[in-house]
Amino acid sequence: MSTQTSLTAPKGARLLHIYNIPPQAEAHVVKLAIAKAYNAAVLEYRRQRNAEQPLISVEVILHEQKDSSGLLQRKGSLLVPDYGYIFQKYVETHPVQVVFYPDWNDRTQTAAETLSFSWDRSHRVNPYKANNLLAMPWHSPALEKEHKERLDKLRHQCSVSEISFGFDHFYWNERQRKVVHRFCVEWCYKFGSTHSQAHLEFHDSINTIEIMYGNAQEYERSFIKLRYENIKFITVKNLTLIFTLYTPPILEQGPIHHDQDRQRRRLPGLDPQHERVMTFCPRKLRVTLYGQDILNQFQSMAKGVVGLPFLSPNPIIDTDDGLSNIFQVGRRKTMIKPADYLEWTGDMKMLEFNQKKLSQFPFHLAFQIAALLHNGLLNPIDVRTFCDIIDERIKSSDHSTNEIADLVAHFAEHIPTWTLDTLKKTTLEKRFQMFEEKFWGTRGNFANTLRPGWFWGYRVTITPTIMKLEGRSHEQSNGVIRRYSYASDRFLRVNFTDEERLQMRWDRDVNGEIFVEERIGGFLKRGLDIAGRHYEFLGYSSSGLREHSMWFVHPFYDHDKNLQNAETIRRYILDVKLQTSDDSKAEFKLVRQPAKFGARLAQAFSTTEPAIELQADEIERRNDIKVQTPTNSDSESPVTATAFTDGYGCMSLQVAEEIWRALNPGTEPLPEPAPAVYQVRIGGAKGVLGIDPLLPGRRIVLHKSMVKFESTDYGLHIANRFDHPLSLFLNRPLIAILEHQGISIEWFIRLLTDAQVQMDRTLLAINTKAADFLAGRHLGRAFGFPQLINNLFKCQITRVKLEEYPHPIYDFFLRCLDVAKAHVDRELKYKARIPVPSGLSLVGVADDLFQIIPESDDFKMEIDEPGDYPTVKPKELDKPCTIEDIGNFVVNYINSDKMGLVSIQHLIIADQSQSGLQDPKCMKLAELHSKAVDFAKSGVPVSFSELPKRYFPFNPDFQHKETQLDDQTNYYESNKALGVLYRKIKVDELPQRDQDSQSAQFPVKEHPIWQELMELCKSHVTLEAIEQERNLVLKTFYEYSRKLSSIKQIYTIGRKPLTEAEVYMGTILQSSSQTKRRDEMCAKLGDATAYLVEQVKWEFQGYSNDPVSLWLVRSFCGWHYSLETSTHQDGAGKDVKEWKEAICSFGLLSLRSTFEALDVIGKRRPDPRRKRSSD
Repeated sequence: MSTQTSLTAPKGARLLHIYNIPPQAEAHVVKLAIAKAYNAAVLEYRRQRNAEQPLISVEVILHEQKDSSGLLQRKGSLLVPDYGYIFQKYVETHPVQVVFYPDWNDRTQTAAETLSFSWDRSHRVNPYKANNLLAMPWHSPALEKEHKERLDKLRHQCSVSEISFGFDHFYWNERQRKVVHRFCVEWCYKFGSTHSQAHLEFHDSINTIEIMYGNAQEYERSFIKLRYENIKFITVKNLTLIFTLYTPPILEQGPIHHDQDRQRRRLPGLDPQHERVMTFCPRKLRVTLYGQDILNQFQSMAKGVVGLPFLSPNPIIDTDDGLSNIFQVGRRKTMIKPADYLEWTGDMKMLEFNQKKLSQFPFHLAFQIAALLHNGLLNPIDVRTFCDIIDERIKSSDHSTNEIADLVAHFAEHIPTWTLDTLKKTTLEKRFQMFEEKFWGTRGNFANTLRPGWFWGYRVTITPTIMKLEGRSHEQSNGVIRRYSYASDRFLRVNFTDEERLQMRWDRDVNGEIFVEERIGGFLKRGLDIAGRHYEFLGYSSSGLREHSMWFVHPFYDHDKNLQNAETIRRYILDVKLQTSDDSKAEFKLVRQPAKFGARLAQAFSTTEPAIELQADEIERRNDIKVQTPTNSDSESPVTATAFTDGYGCMSLQVAEEIWRALNPGTEPLPEPAPAVYQVRIGGAKGVLGIDPLLPGRRIVLHKSMVKFESTDYGLHIANRFDHPLSLFLNRPLIAILEHQGISIEWFIRLLTDAQVQMDRTLLAINTKAADFLAGRHLGRAFGFPQLINNLFKCQITRVKLEEYPHPIYDFFLRCLDVAKAHVDRELKYKARIPVPSGLSLVGVADDLFQIIPESDDFKMEIDEPGDYPTVKPKELDKPCTIEDIGNFVVNYINSDKMGLVSIQHLIIADQSQSGLQDPKCMKLAELHSKAVDFAKSGVPVSFSELPKRYFPFNPDFQHKETQLDDQTNYYESNKALGVLYRKIKVDELPQRDQDSQSAQFPVKEHPIWQELMELCKSHVTLEAIEQERNLVLKTFYEYSRKLSSIKQIYTIGRKPLTEAEVYMGTILQSSSQTKRRDEMCAKLGDATAYLVEQVKWEFQGYSNDPVSLWLVRSFCGWHYSLETSTHQDGAGKDVKEWKEAICSFGLLSLRSTFEALDVIGKRRPDPRRKRSSD
């Protein structure tokens, strides 16, 4: 398909020669004078025609004289993208004067000269240049000067004498009888000869400090790159810069300057020793400079120009000789004091740690201890001491190792709160002892019962330099995990990300492909060792592949004493011997197709819920219903058959009822309405099942398009369920298509305005509309916030009533609404997620999602023929593929997945082109998108060379990123629907509310909610009954607060924990350059909070044979105490931190639980309580 375009330059585009330029003038002054005159001419012309538009950029080219004097030549050139004639006429009556200093050394005398212009009629203006200037955001040439001045201030190189990595260690010094500090150097490099030189410089264009070292006579160097935003603070001690980092630095080797033929290589370490050190000690870097003048120059640049954070040195730390001359070019001298603690991350020491320390503990405990080291919470010395502490606790404590593992996990969350004062006054053992006493004293009896289809999982995140350990946490399982549920802790989820836990990205001069092959490919081929176990690559789900998340497994024995490892499990999932029947010979080819083979294995790893087991004779196979369609709109084109029922099957009423009952165990009566459609996995088949009332008995029908491979596994697993039409929301691609099909911008603006007005009005009230608004956007769902608002509305509780009784919980209630508004505003602005009140999304017809918008006077579309793209032939090997081949495909996928890039390029070119989506480049991108979607199954990627280039390098303003570091000069104002909508939405900062408000200044019994509840509960609840349940409720609260604190830290995507309001509303407001990553984290946050809420409710509810009134009393008690006080003091009279940071959400959770108990008592809802295991 041709990608040519008919882009033309505007009629007014001209190249003009400039004369009489004063040689002594500054370049930016000349450019500013011309730009002002040009835009004044255009503005006057537009005003006469009532046409207001932004300022236009011009290109002014000036030349310096060749004598190196810095003076300008008298002649230059000017390119104007439009209105050339208007400008020439304007300057005839409004001369362009340039003011300058005749003598640069005398700034008191000025002069001026008038420029003249002539049109070069022989020059044909380049249409790309002209349109580029029209789209380019206008910037004052004065900004050019400021930018050059900034770069000039940052041009200095700082010579470096030594670089070292290591860790801080506080330890008890027996001689001094106190805790002292030492910096333990684990890797060091000294410089000073021609063959070993280093310097530090600022690369402001990429917001980076770069330390470069190596042989001055060679072309290649080693590089340590520190992003500005990753520097927590810098401390200066003598001539040494001590960098404390949020995340590990970027390490590279390669040419000094950008070289297309020889790109730099990303590294996990600068040498083998450094790679080992970086695994455990990557965030503390010391750089010693050569002299005081160089240090002063660095401080001037870092503090005065860039504004990096500096911290004054503390006399307690940074006084050791960790910087002394005990190193020479990375090798230590023999005369070393034992207190230097050298090579704690060396191979022998780490092997000893794993074999003698960790191996003595069961895995669930060893994993938590290993996490302390890998996550940078304890240094390599302290973690060995900690092993001894835990070993003693196991011997002397009555608690199980599972309970101690839980203790260690919570201790890990406590470590970041340590202050310098804490470290210098107490030993590690004392700090642990204090935490332990408090933990056991306030620990609740939270049930660790898991919902059906969930398991306790462990995760490892592998970045370019480190491994981060997470878990154990409850996760939704898949068919493989459930088959080996007794060995679920042998399975490990491994995520591959950059240091910020986002998908890996590289600077343009770095060859990241080799690094992915070596780093990620190495783990896929060789496996990894964690807490005494060796894990090998097993497989992935389809969504996991997109997220670069893989499953690994540690070999184990099954119930029949058979060894199960990655190979035997894969063989069970897809038994090649079963694929030789007549109906599946074609599919048998997939054993030579690594991508497709991996995709078929991926079906078994899809997140699902277990439902029912079927028998082989209860499953019927049918041919797909096919329709005849021409390959394009030409009536003479060949006709092909398309499977209309692709991915769609049927189930009988009996099967549908059995599935619904399996998904709601022990619930009578079953919730209504029951789903009519399920998205399923069954053996080698996938798709959706809809109810066919004509099917008899226990029966399902699978169309052949659903069966991807043969299997003897007939378990039916549920991936999703649908019991009602979904609300319809617009998005950016859909808006671009609708606009291209003739829908006016006014229609989109009306929907946006209605959405904003509805949100502002709705969130001001406590009523069903507010509840529906929140429920429709899945906000506060885990805590039942929409249902709580409905409950309050039925009790006639209004905001006016609540404002008469100020209380921290009401402040929290308002903060939650603030979070909801900020979330929706951000979705509107950055995703154009605009609700269509009259539209619907329907699921279940032929495994597709249909979006329906009724036609109206202002919504009438032009219809185009749908695209029809050839199927990409899967990449095929000349032999049966192995897991190594599948691993190679994963590496290729990570390096070559360009689906997001294709989509973004499609939107941008459609915006830049006068032809919109019909532009040949957009048509080509639509075809490439189809290819990119199939990449996960075909193994054939989209290459960069296939991507059409933009018409000009600037982005439309709707492509602005949320992050503040985004370069604002690279955008232009789009005049199409997406740009207009983007500019109409403002995302405000969250309003400041009183987060330190104290307890209520009124008797609790006067609060309107308390009064309404007591009236409803008076026959079941008394103050005496509340007091009896006080201890249980308080322990439940402390356990809740600890787990809430964990959630805040685990599911953040920034450097600060989430707020209580973010967790309660189930969203993350922190900005991210990769919004998809935040969406994924929000989904995980929702799962984690839903389970936490469930655990609290289990504590309140008791069991099905307990009186329901007990559930009511406990819930009311939780509400009562949260209302009574917002602070709580321990035995020492100190405020309990957990109380303030969790009591508000706990109070609202208790309040919702109170209403649920009342509904069960009133027979308005089924009793959801569990049966005792002995019942």
